[in-house]
Amino acid sequence: LLQQTPNTRHEIGEGQGNWMLRPGAPEEACAFLGMLMGLSIRTGAYLPFDLLRGFWAPLVGESRGLSDVLEMDCLQRGTQMLEAD
Repeated sequence: LLQQTPNTRHEIGEGQGNWMLRPGAPEEACAFLGMLMGLSIRTGAYLPFDLLRGFWAPLVGESRGLSDVLEMDCLQRGTQMLEAD
């Protein structure tokens, strides 16, 4: 359900040590994770992983931007620049 960010795997950039949702994660598993998060907040038994800011932004009404992509995968910027040429 969760996976390490590309920055963590490549040991570069910001967001190292953070987790992100695995692309294509089943909706039921995401709903279960949400229930676990809610339960952990209510009981004070916090879950032992850091999620990216880009994960939380939509939940609190903020938009995501390029900085959120770079926090997850700073190599993506180079890919985008190559595709623009």
